[in-house]
Amino acid sequence: MRSSGGELVKDVTQFDGGLELVTADRQRALLEVPQVLSESGIDVNGLEAIETSLEDAFIELTEKG
Repeated sequence: MRSSGGELVKDVTQFDGGLELVTADRQRALLEVPQVLSESGIDVNGLEAIETSLEDAFIELTEKG
């Protein structure tokens, strides 16, 4: 996912039920990532910042159905 200044999401770690994102701009990621995932057919249950000292965000994924 790209922003005007480069990559918005720098790294993604997938684990059971969610994703951890390292972002270039945490606030923008909190706003934009759920929309991009939804447009890709991935339901997002919640998105929250989990580490205020880093540019990390956590996404909890839910199954469609």
